[in-house]
Amino acid sequence: MSPSSDRLIVLGKTGSPWGVRGWIKVVSYTEQPEDILHYPAWHLQTGAAPQIVQVEAGRRYGKGVIVKLSGIDTPEKARTLAGCPVAVHRSALPAPAEDEYYWADLEGLTVKDPQGRCLGQVGWMIQTGSTDAMVVQDEKGRQTAIPWRLGTVITKVSLATGEIFVDWDPL
Repeated sequence: MSPSSDRLIVLGKTGSPWGVRGWIKVVSYTEQPEDILHYPAWHLQTGAAPQIVQVEAGRRYGKGVIVKLSGIDTPEKARTLAGCPVAVHRSALPAPAEDEYYWADLEGLTVKDPQGRCLGQVGWMIQTGSTDAMVVQDEKGRQTAIPWRLGTVITKVSLATGEIFVDWDPL
């Protein structure tokens, strides 16, 4: 189960207009907020089908970024895009370093204990103060947060087989 290169990965969300020329505030989910500007074409999920927009310009602004999108020249037009998820194709993302993973690639993987028993599937990842965690949901719908600690709690990740092995006792 390798990552699908054509699926869309959400990297942020549009916010309110900024200024009078159609610029838009953006909340970036990337490690460094301005990294979202490395992608010149965004898929804005405005409705049933994503709208593809070109980024003309952008820069860091506070904890996020501001961008000028092609064809958006007024605050009124910018306001129509407020709250839209910003996504790019998975294939546009750089390859992660060894022992690094995109959260989107981990979601849906099967989590197993050292004996190979299924603990559930990764529903989503969360960022906590000290370490990241994966939320695993079992067949009964129970959710457990497991710390993302490679080499200790997380003993093996195989995107090819769609499995994560953990040394974790769910109680």
